[in-house]
Amino acid sequence: MTLLALEHVTKRFGDTVAVDDLTLDIQAGEFFALLGPSGCGKTTAMRMVAGFETPDGGRILLDGQDVAGTPPEKRPVNLVFQSYAVFPHLSVARNVAFGLEVTGTPKREIAPRVAEALALVKLDQRGDAMPNQLSGGQQQRVALARALVKRPKLLLLDEPLSALDRKLRGEMQSELKRLQREVGIAFLLVTHDQDEAMSMADRIAVMQAGKLEQVGTPAELYARPATRFVAGFFGEMNFLDDGQAIRPERVRLSAGGAARITEAVFLGDRWSYVVDGTLRATISVDGPVFTVDEAVSAGWDLRDVLHLGR
Repeated sequence: MTLLALEHVTKRFGDTVAVDDLTLDIQAGEFFALLGPSGCGKTTAMRMVAGFETPDGGRILLDGQDVAGTPPEKRPVNLVFQSYAVFPHLSVARNVAFGLEVTGTPKREIAPRVAEALALVKLDQRGDAMPNQLSGGQQQRVALARALVKRPKLLLLDEPLSALDRKLRGEMQSELKRLQREVGIAFLLVTHDQDEAMSMADRIAVMQAGKLEQVGTPAELYARPATRFVAGFFGEMNFLDDGQAIRPERVRLSAGGAARITEAVFLGDRWSYVVDGTLRATISVDGPVFTVDEAVSAGWDLRDVLHLGR
């Protein structure tokens, strides 16, 4: 069932078109990602869903209702900011309770709902702690609990892991996916990190210059990119002539030939090679090993060649 539908949504800032005729849908209970480089319009799209920006054209439907004139606090959505925005003078439990208190939730309901939200994010033993006693990952969990405690139909995540180090970011990706499955509500993630989107999202919408490039599952976007931009945005890609491309892991190398290895990098489970300064090949550590300046032949199966659009 469709929870959120954007129909031909456009947003301008002066002469700049930030979002250009965007149409997409998000299903109830789906983990959906808006992915693209800085300035592609993904954050503006999310802010229109949240109610912080008003579209210049098109419709935004939540549960079939046009919410264009609905203020943010009246929409069944909540936003987790990139900066956490945790109140430093309030305890963890008071941070989580804040949204319920300001919206007039009966006092008898607040404590059990706060306890439930803290248990979801595995902070049920830290309710009395102050934010300065928490790690960055724990503060992010507080922000998540504060958003979930209001039981929204859609949770918006604005680059939520960008402030974390690499190891903690990986851990939080797993936690967010677990959390989304447990609560069963739709998550809309905005990110520029393709690995982050691929590891968490059920479907991904790729944007560039305000326009939608392609929507699909992570596997679909990787295996069947529709455009050169999408192909280059997901992993490494060798672009050939006439709009064709081949993934490095599909390139085969053999000893002897007219080409030369110009770069060899060990990556633990595989070797990454560059042939003649341009062609990239990735080979498992169980395969043949080559050295820089070694003569090789490169080839591939024609069935692995991708035929790209613009």
